[in-house]
Amino acid sequence: MAVGGEHDAGKARMRERSDVNPAQQLHNNVRRSIDQSMQFQAEHRCTVTVCAIVSCFSLTQGPSAVMLSISFLSGHQPPFVNANPWW
Repeated sequence: MAVGGEHDAGKARMRERSDVNPAQQLHNNVRRSIDQSMQFQAEHRCTVTVCAIVSCFSLTQGPSAVMLSISFLSGHQPPFVNANPWW
């Protein structure tokens, strides 16, 4: 019985689709295409923004991180480490 019900529902959907006039169907397809294009543009804008943020962070923080790493690897104590452990 469930199979017949599913089959009838499929036929009803097919009838609904065939009832839509070609102009409306074309309009729906164009609108769907525009929505996809707008979504792509929004994702692209977001990607560019994230890349810009990461690049700026790397450019501003990278040099000090390199200097701190070189200082640490050469055996020097970093300047922000407190010499007195009781503070």
